[in-house]
Amino acid sequence: MVKVAKSLEQCPFCSHKDVRLYNKTLFIWRCLSCGLLFRKISESEFVKLYKDAWSDSGKHIDEIGVTTLDLARSYLQKIAESLGLESFSGLKILDFGTGRGEMLTALSESGADAYGIDPFSYNYLDGRNFKVFRGIEKIPEEVSFDGIIANDVIEHLFSPKDRIKDLYKLLKNGGWLYIATPNNSSLNARVFMSGWREFYNPGHIWFFNSVCLERIFSELGIAKYKRLHWFIQYDRNPLRKLIHYLLRFSELDGVLRYILRK
Repeated sequence: MVKVAKSLEQCPFCSHKDVRLYNKTLFIWRCLSCGLLFRKISESEFVKLYKDAWSDSGKHIDEIGVTTLDLARSYLQKIAESLGLESFSGLKILDFGTGRGEMLTALSESGADAYGIDPFSYNYLDGRNFKVFRGIEKIPEEVSFDGIIANDVIEHLFSPKDRIKDLYKLLKNGGWLYIATPNNSSLNARVFMSGWREFYNPGHIWFFNSVCLERIFSELGIAKYKRLHWFIQYDRNPLRKLIHYLLRFSELDGVLRYILRK
């Protein structure tokens, strides 16, 4: 059970003092100024959560990665289309928050020179002969990447703004960084409110909206970014496909997706 503070003096993101308890059961907080939703957790509790998850990965699938290989392939196809690329062949690409390695497998299939970062699954990935680092600080200074993928990762990070800054620095000139994270302004989030399903993943610390994310980019001096609205076929039901299509264009889709360029 993650311990959380029962009172807060200010938003950890914008420092505004108008912060309210949003979900009393899970202790999710909401900033009435910037709209950020967040779970208060200490760094030691954060580390323990993921160490425990990897010690019994069968019971903690949400923390160690839920992206299947088929989904990873679909994401890569959409990223390539968004970048105007025919393939990733010959490109050096880093998958940040690699989890079980499905994205690395898909990248390798596409011809990319694929690398991963994950401090908690490092031993697992190394045992599967992936090229992987325990952390950003382990990457040699002379190494840079054509592209970096952070798919469903930043909501799990203790310091997401710092990590986005670090990842952006690792890009070659002209390189790109893909970021995807749950959208706290999505239709699901608005309908279910404090019962939104994303709150029930204990590894989710931050729940962003587009305003919060774009403010981070601006504060980091990142001017070249674009929000993406994709159709990913999770369901073959035609009615659900139509609903998903409409949500994308109303900007109420469930995932915030961005491409940042250097």
